[in-house]
Amino acid sequence: MHLKVHEPDKRSSYKCSECGKEYKTSCGLKNHKKSHFGTDKTHKCDLCGKMFSQTSGLRQHYMIHTGEKPFQCEICEKWFNKKSTLVKHEKTHFGNAKDYKCNLCEKAFFEKSNLKQHYLIHTGEKPFQCETCGKCFNKKSSLVQHYMIHTGEKPYECEICGKRFNKKSTVVKHAKIHTGEKPFQCEICEKRFNQKSSLVTHMTIHQTRIPSPIEIHKCSECGKEYRSSSALGKHKKTHSGNSKLHKCDMCGKEFTEKSYLKRHYLLHTGEKPFTCDVCGKIFPKPSELKKHYVVHTGERPYKCDLCDKVYSEKSHLKQHYMIHTGEKPFQCDTCGKRFNKKSTLVTHMKIHENTKVHKCDECGKTFSESSVLKKHYLTHTGEKPFQCEICDKRFRYNSSLKQHHMIHTGEKPYKCELCDKAFSERSCLKQHRLIHTGEKPFQCDVCDKKFTQKSHLKEHYTMHTGEKPYECEICQKCFNYKSSLTKHIKIHTGERPYECEMCEKRFRTKSALLQHSKIHATGLASVWKCSDCGEEFKSSTTLWRHRRTRHSQC
Repeated sequence: MHLKVHEPDKRSSYKCSECGKEYKTSCGLKNHKKSHFGTDKTHKCDLCGKMFSQTSGLRQHYMIHTGEKPFQCEICEKWFNKKSTLVKHEKTHFGNAKDYKCNLCEKAFFEKSNLKQHYLIHTGEKPFQCETCGKCFNKKSSLVQHYMIHTGEKPYECEICGKRFNKKSTVVKHAKIHTGEKPFQCEICEKRFNQKSSLVTHMTIHQTRIPSPIEIHKCSECGKEYRSSSALGKHKKTHSGNSKLHKCDMCGKEFTEKSYLKRHYLLHTGEKPFTCDVCGKIFPKPSELKKHYVVHTGERPYKCDLCDKVYSEKSHLKQHYMIHTGEKPFQCDTCGKRFNKKSTLVTHMKIHENTKVHKCDECGKTFSESSVLKKHYLTHTGEKPFQCEICDKRFRYNSSLKQHHMIHTGEKPYKCELCDKAFSERSCLKQHRLIHTGEKPFQCDVCDKKFTQKSHLKEHYTMHTGEKPYECEICQKCFNYKSSLTKHIKIHTGERPYECEMCEKRFRTKSALLQHSKIHATGLASVWKCSDCGEEFKSSTTLWRHRRTRHSQC
């Protein structure tokens, strides 16, 4: 039966009668035809519940959970879970194996399928669309990966801490946190990194100061070039098969450096050898102890050269810079929204997962995180646990207290690039920019009136509904604006926080103070005149009341 493969085939190809697609073997055609007849997926993975139409597909899938890699490269001894992946990999050892060349940019590929995939970069075509959210991708694998956002599937588990991931590459990166392994070395200064992206970023430091001419150290085995002899020496170990000399006798894991093995042992022993001599707290890494010392010293060595703000950690400064640059590197795959913090993206993703499991037993409102529910409870209890050390004012949230502190310090880190006006909050700057653009993005669907802020639109709606959600706890009078309630409460408290610098007269509201200031500026006690009867008033409010009572029929 097998010899028939080598005999001259009576048929050059096997053609599908449904769509006309051609295959070299009858087996290939048979498998393809199943796509037309919607073969049921009857084979289920008992670990994650994923379904497959063939046992071979299920068997292949199991290797993701077991970590099994039965196919080994005879040249470099690297292992693979698919034979097809091994075949592709083996071609990388032969320099003349890139037979498929792109006629647009002359890039070459080992596989015809890779070239076909590459062409999509030039055409901009994205043929693979998500049925759930409509997002398109140029690779089927990218679409499959994207689906996991909607399903919540995380098939890759860290063997050490049990944390799960939806990408194999992510779990590989994560594992290096436990092992301390840093396989990517800078060829110029020999500094090591646990991610290739970190090495690429680091290399930019040397770009302006690489000595010329550069001494090249070439591998006699494969021709690969290095800028240092030590880097070449480490590379040569990959050919001798001695690249991983240091083996853990507890779990069998191997490491290229003895220091990595030493750090790895701490996972098994639970030992934390680095102790803080101030408070006695212990840490598994010297870098963590160094970071902890800042708590005692109060040292903040990392300074922003744009606004002079200082930080105790370099990562915090890096995060802060994004405020000035507006950079938002973390994007949601579902809705495309961008964030400047990974933690903010993770929190946001829960909106799509619809996992609001934390319910308030007071009002029934649900939240995706227990910490958010805890904050929400404060609205019912009225508790304000965060107090300002300068003026003793209390706040519900720590973030509100931090924001309040800027009133005392005068700090305004957010500056408008059009008029140089500065703000203490980023949201205020964003709001301010609408003055320059004239944009009013929030429109009332009842009367078509537009607003610059969503909160203003929300309050405006109460005019149509007649709703007055803000109630005074003292006299039970209701208001449709929160600001109106705040002003009203001052009648009960007698509070008049706004003082005139000229005559020291005090007022309940800032607008009343501004109105009063016009008397000093113009020298006139009455500046508001009724156009109907000529009577003058000290404020626009009293003029409005006069017109409503005296001239309402006009």
